Amino acid sequence: MGAVEGLKNPIDIVRKLVENEVDAIIMPLGTFKLTKEFFRKKEAPARILTVDFVKDMKACSI
Repeated sequence: MGAVEGLKNPIDIVRKLVENEVDAIIMPLGTFKLTKEFFRKKEAPARILTVDFVKDMKACSI
């Protein structure tokens, strides 16, 4: 099985999407945390975070 072809390095993919001025990027929490520096500029794309339901939301921290 392994990594999906083309998605082996999500940081590079996010960097390329930001460079190409997309409007928004849907990403999981891990990628969200690893790519913060790409979203510091005002004109950066929106980040849409994918999350699963967690019974105790207090246990979650971003």
